[in-house]
Amino acid sequence: MIVAYFELIVILIHCLLLSLLYSGILLLVVLLIAKITRLSFISGITTRKLYFWCFCIPILFVTLILYRFSYERDNGLGETVMIPVGYEQHVFCSDGEMVYFYPDPDAYDPEDFDIGKFTVSQNKLCAEVIRDYSNSPDYDFVVYDLEEKTSTPLSTIKDYTQYAQVNNLPLPEDFNDFSYHYKKFTTKPKWKVWLLP
Repeated sequence: MIVAYFELIVILIHCLLLSLLYSGILLLVVLLIAKITRLSFISGITTRKLYFWCFCIPILFVTLILYRFSYERDNGLGETVMIPVGYEQHVFCSDGEMVYFYPDPDAYDPEDFDIGKFTVSQNKLCAEVIRDYSNSPDYDFVVYDLEEKTSTPLSTIKDYTQYAQVNNLPLPEDFNDFSYHYKKFTTKPKWKVWLLP
């Protein structure tokens, strides 16, 4: 929990610094436009530069925070991380070991899937089901349709392979673990690391 708070503080500081930087750049652009043109709106801003700069900071700060925690960018905080898989759904990982998927993202569902390797193809989450717990299901694979919110349990690897071939889905050897998907999701160009939250 402390790690999550620390990470949240770092994100807030990063967004604040970016909003200071971007509001300064925006002010410079407005001043440049004011030199080139004679628009009355722009010249009004140039007489109140500090006010304009201070006005932009909270707007940009809130915008950057909303962007950072949007569905496409949110990867969790602290020891529980997640990656989006489509249709407002996520695959979660706790403590770097337990990987799970909730069919209903808005509420705890006793039918959550503890999964191993997985992949997403054609808006379907195809996954190995981990059966290490007492309430584990009695099947080894699941295909969850993210759009329709329905699941198809498959008892064995043979059943899954037949189902995958008929429905043009990836085979189990094409599945990857959570760390592979997380690294792929979080890897971005160096400029994005510094210029976006």
